[in-house]
Amino acid sequence: MDTRPTAAAAKPTGSRRGDATATLLQVALELGEELGFDALTIEGIAARTGVAKTTIYRRWPNVAAIVMDAFLTEVTRAAPIQKRATARESFGLSMKLLVRAYNGQQGRIMRSLLGRAQVDSRLLEAMRLRWV
Repeated sequence: MDTRPTAAAAKPTGSRRGDATATLLQVALELGEELGFDALTIEGIAARTGVAKTTIYRRWPNVAAIVMDAFLTEVTRAAPIQKRATARESFGLSMKLLVRAYNGQQGRIMRSLLGRAQVDSRLLEAMRLRWV
């Protein structure tokens, strides 16, 4: 009996890719907070996750891009856009959640990233493209 996986079985599913992306983003923030974002590298993220550097570079051009995507993912999770009966209600509630997020861990991360962006042109560009 042939026990080799079929092409369908060997092909990664979207959920596995999504899980891997979530893990990469989480580890990028964890390492950034542990080491400081100036010491964060793609190599360090790859080593912690067991994901090949080439896989990471296929998705993000540099460490600044992965950090901004990780940060924005966390902020979106902590302060999702709220839909209410009126635009004013939606905006007001959404901003309250965002303020709460920025008063916590996301705010500490954002302060670190803004400071680092003053001397890191790639991070500044990632902020401009992904956040602003």
